Amino acid sequence: MVSTRFEVNSSPLLRYPRSIFFIISNEFSERFNYCGMRAVLALYLTQKLAYSTDTATVIYHVFKSLMYFFPMIGAILADSWLGKYKTILYLSMVYCAG
Repeated sequence: MVSTRFEVNSSPLLRYPRSIFFIISNEFSERFNYCGMRAVLALYLTQKLAYSTDTATVIYHVFKSLMYFFPMIGAILADSWLGKYKTILYLSMVYCAG
């Protein structure tokens, strides 16, 4: 007969800094908004704003390109001047302001 024994870890429940949970929720919100915006952007541009399909395609691709470009600016800010936590905090405020 095989006996298994599970030991309970005596370390505290939150082994990570509290800021990690802020960063994870911020990233989740950013990805959720990006995917939602990407799904309806072309439809909004063509149907509500009456852009041509070609113009809507250009705007869509510029939007998608900038979504990959701006994290590089954030990385430069974090590594050179502000530090990672202040950069996340300040740019999250800009992001929330719209």
